[in-house]
Amino acid sequence: LDPDAANPGSLPLDRPEDPERPAWGFNVARRTRKTVRQGQIGASWTPDEGGFTAATWVIDREVFNPIPTSVIDLDRQAAGARVSVEGARGPLRWALAGEAERQSDDRLNFDNDGGDPGARTLDQRETVTGLALAGQLFLDRGPLLLSGAARIDRTRFSATDRFTEGGDPDDSGARTLTAPSLSLGAAWRLSDAVSLFGSTGSFFETPTTTELVNRPDGSGGFNPDVDPRTGWNAETGVRFAHSGRSLRVEGEVVGYSAWIRDELVPFEVASQPGRTFFRNAGRSRVRGVEATARLASWRGHGLRVTWSRTDARFRDSDDDPRGLAGNRVPGTATHLVDAALDGGVGDLRFGLDLRRIGDVPVDDEGTAVAEGSTTLDLRVGWSTQVGRARLAPWATLRNLTDELWVSSVVVNAFGGRFYEPGPGRTFDVGLTVEWGGGGR
Repeated sequence: LDPDAANPGSLPLDRPEDPERPAWGFNVARRTRKTVRQGQIGASWTPDEGGFTAATWVIDREVFNPIPTSVIDLDRQAAGARVSVEGARGPLRWALAGEAERQSDDRLNFDNDGGDPGARTLDQRETVTGLALAGQLFLDRGPLLLSGAARIDRTRFSATDRFTEGGDPDDSGARTLTAPSLSLGAAWRLSDAVSLFGSTGSFFETPTTTELVNRPDGSGGFNPDVDPRTGWNAETGVRFAHSGRSLRVEGEVVGYSAWIRDELVPFEVASQPGRTFFRNAGRSRVRGVEATARLASWRGHGLRVTWSRTDARFRDSDDDPRGLAGNRVPGTATHLVDAALDGGVGDLRFGLDLRRIGDVPVDDEGTAVAEGSTTLDLRVGWSTQVGRARLAPWATLRNLTDELWVSSVVVNAFGGRFYEPGPGRTFDVGLTVEWGGGGR
């Protein structure tokens, strides 16, 4: 992986409708950008019998990332391994797994001197070690399927502060986060066409090293005030499927809820605009419904439509004096429609993709929202056989109507710069080549 991208920055409320889709001037002056070099390799082994699987992976990553006020230079080495075994006896199936992961980062931060590293502000090594054990049970009794799972995670973060010049204190330290997770589920097949299902479980999500390292006061080490995100979720729904002579129809409707403690929310500060920090924002609640329908004809034509509506709100903010209870959680769209139409004639294939995103709140206080948008993409492809090779050129025209839209938001951005405009009308082209032997 070898991307090299400019960072045009986010814009204030009155700029998303600017057809020029401009970059923020301060970002241009500071030459904000991001260069990543990453290589990874993995291997897995599954014997023919015994239900045993082993896997391992290694990643090497280099990041050079000038942001408006700083230049971040990060070297990362990470590796992990996983083993699992499964078996069955009558209607009972079971599985056990263990995981081990380790990540080591060398992080250097500098002042941004026109896009180049200036004075050094941070020099530390960060190490994350994760261990996990998990088990699952499945009981399949005719139309009823029951499942249960348990998992325990132990994650240790440690930082060695190597920047202690000029009386800068040693911010070295470590944090260990441990928590169990449980889940239960059931599915009932009412008929060959309809089944009911439901599940509930707890979750535990540790902050990333970036979320722990970025501290508004500029000190090193890990932020002791950022805690893991925990909670409980539940969902229930119905699935259906029917096949006729020329058409297959399938879909599902799901209702879901989540109760979250220590919701992790990004924010910015006036002294370091363009740099994201993180804080916990008390408890929150998410409720929603999602419906999906898929139609497919035996001639290769198809239609898929997904609609969802989500209501995510803060329940309270613990000791936060801002009084966030009742406010919508920023960064979550109220509703989403995603539809795709596929068809073709002979070797010619075509498709239309429509995506409708509802309003998105952009700050904890609920003072502003990113307006919803609708985009349309057109896909065209063709395939032909040339000797033993099958050639399949394709093209995609994105944002067909050249919509002015907000592709993403910067939550709690300083100065009201919440909005990142999406690209206008663009296109991709490509060619797939398949080579077959033995008469294929």
